[in-house]
Amino acid sequence: MPAGPLQEVELGDDWAPFILQDSSGPGDPTAKPNAYRETFVALANERVDPDGLPPKRGEHNYLEVFGIPSALSVLRARVEDDLLPDRQACYAAVDADGLRAFTGTVAYLDRDRARRDFAEAARDSDWIDRELGAHIPFSRDGTVDLLRAEPKTRARAERFLRGQARLRAVRAAQARLTCEGLLGPRAPIGRTHYTDGMFDLPTHEALADWERKNDLFGWGFLGGETAAGLLRPPAELHLETFRRILAERVADAAAIVEDGSADHLQPRPTYSDEAGQTHPIPNLIAAHVDALAAALGVATPADLARFLPAH
Repeated sequence: MPAGPLQEVELGDDWAPFILQDSSGPGDPTAKPNAYRETFVALANERVDPDGLPPKRGEHNYLEVFGIPSALSVLRARVEDDLLPDRQACYAAVDADGLRAFTGTVAYLDRDRARRDFAEAARDSDWIDRELGAHIPFSRDGTVDLLRAEPKTRARAERFLRGQARLRAVRAAQARLTCEGLLGPRAPIGRTHYTDGMFDLPTHEALADWERKNDLFGWGFLGGETAAGLLRPPAELHLETFRRILAERVADAAAIVEDGSADHLQPRPTYSDEAGQTHPIPNLIAAHVDALAAALGVATPADLARFLPAH
């Protein structure tokens, strides 16, 4: 059976969607420059910040959630940075168990609330230490268990446990964000200093950037999908970013919109082919991305790390 026509997909750094092209095709007599195309490309390549100014140290454009996916050269730089030995060691040192054990949500409301929560956890910890001295030879855990068994001290002992779990999870998140340069010494101005264990404004802003970097629609709060994502290896997240970039390019090239978003509807939407046969509406974009990734030889994070520098 002869192969069908091949679809060309533009992967270059100067790509912009069809709506921003200067014309509808070669020889178009109505062609005129699109005023926003140059801005779109500059933002995708991080040549300018969202205000149109040169980016400052540590700043990046995480604009995928706003319809401007990064250029592949930008993704290549992220992948290569994460392969550096010191970055790998940094990720390995993150307290993943602390994040994994946390089941709540830490939200940022304002500076005063963040300080109160942090100070409360510190006071509860000091209280446990004093009680520990009064309950020798019990261990710290044994002392907490005793206090939880007493009606008068149960509420504070349980608050102590919640506060310590929160502190540990926040410290783990801060460590991960520091590895990625979103918090700490390599971060943008305003996030170089933060309080260890406090969900302060720099931590909140760094986490919101991390969500945008990975196309998560969150509020910069620690919990749920965001906490689960922080537990995933960065290389896996880069591969997903790569596939989303391919999805934008292939959907534009093939002029398709079926992205699987109708799969949850009941009854599932269908269409009829030329022969009158009924079929469920497919996820055409995912199928095209699978085919394109296979053609590029990129199925794993290791494949991606080899592919990007080679092209």
